[in-house]
Amino acid sequence: MKKAAISLCALALSGQAIALSIDLAVSEHSIDAGVIIPFGPESMASGSVLYRESNGHMYDFGLYATGRSGSLSGKVGAKVFGADLRNASGWGFAPGAAVAFHFTPALRIEGEYYYSPSVLAWNDIENLKEFSTRLVFSPMANADIYIGYRDVKFDTTNRGEKTLSDGGFLGITFTL
Repeated sequence: MKKAAISLCALALSGQAIALSIDLAVSEHSIDAGVIIPFGPESMASGSVLYRESNGHMYDFGLYATGRSGSLSGKVGAKVFGADLRNASGWGFAPGAAVAFHFTPALRIEGEYYYSPSVLAWNDIENLKEFSTRLVFSPMANADIYIGYRDVKFDTTNRGEKTLSDGGFLGITFTL
């Protein structure tokens, strides 16, 4: 049985090399760490943790379809998230999309948005609204440096709107 499992894994990996990307973004009061795993030229998975020292944290795992046409690239998919916002916590499912415009092979602008309506959020969380944009510079094939803006807000049961992150950040992505 072990030999069959090892053979199946080797066969699955033999068609392409797995490229793992590690992402880290920081601001004055928050940190976001994540991993991106492409499954092929048109799909990927990601996982990340966003922590803000005074507001709590959120973790997520997403699956996406990806593509590129000329100067535009993008992804469409959804993520499962969990959040602990100090006096409110919960989890949910947030569909979303991202688009990027490539000025040159080394410079692009990206934007992404996720929304979880109340029917897809549970416990104290009534919905999630997450928006981010960033300007990305790629000085080499396996590294990106970026500056951006992020706004992550939750509507909570009986506690109103809670902002997890709202402001600028600096980041770097390494592809292994």
